[in-house]
Parts: sequence; structure tokens; C-alpha cells
Amino acid sequence: MAEVYAHCSLSPQSCLVLDTLFVIDEQRRYLGVVTADRLGQASESMLLADLMQSVPAVRVNEDEEQAAVWEWDLSTVPVVDGTGKLCGAIFPRALRDILHHAHLEDMNRFVGI
Repeated sequence: MAEVYAHCSLSPQSCLVLDTLFVIDEQRRYLGVVTADRLGQASESMLLADLMQSVPAVRVNEDEEQAAVWEWDLSTVPVVDGTGKLCGAIFPRALRDILHHAHLEDMNRFVGI
């Protein structure tokens, strides 16, 4: 945790909207997440592994609509490649837009458009 706190004090702009921290290993493979709530309650001597939650990630080639309808306990969804390396994230607005577009497609199909 001391390294996380040091990073945020050296580069506070990168931590301004931190609500989910993705934990990776040395090969950049996704391991899990630490939420801002848990991070805020941690002491400097704690390890990220002690705070980490196991949360599934979306694969790069996965259908975006299927990914958007999963029951997520996070606002930001991790995205990994075929080897499990963290590639990025899907943010709340993107999830909402994906579901909105899918809903419009379904409604248009329903009314015959």
C-alpha cells in the first residue's frame, strides 16, 4: 500500500477519479480489483493482495452486449486478452451506451423497422 500512496502523492491527477484499481502481476496478467472503499480503509503496511477481490474480466473478443448485461459489482469492467493480460476497461458510460443501442435495435426489430 505504501507504493500506491506514494504514486498518488507524486501523481495526484492519476488518482482523482480512482474508484477501481486493477491488480496485475509482473506479466501484466489481470488478478483482481481493489475498490476505492477498501483502498481508503487500508493501512500503509497492508498488501494489495489482502484487499483484492476476485472479479471476472471481459475478453477482448467477447460480445459487447453480453459483457454489458453481466451483473457487475464494479462501475468499471476489466478487459483482458486471450492470455489474461489486462488490455483496458469498459467505463460506465460505455456500458450504458451499449445497452441503450441494443435496446433500440430490439425495439426497432419488434415494431418491424
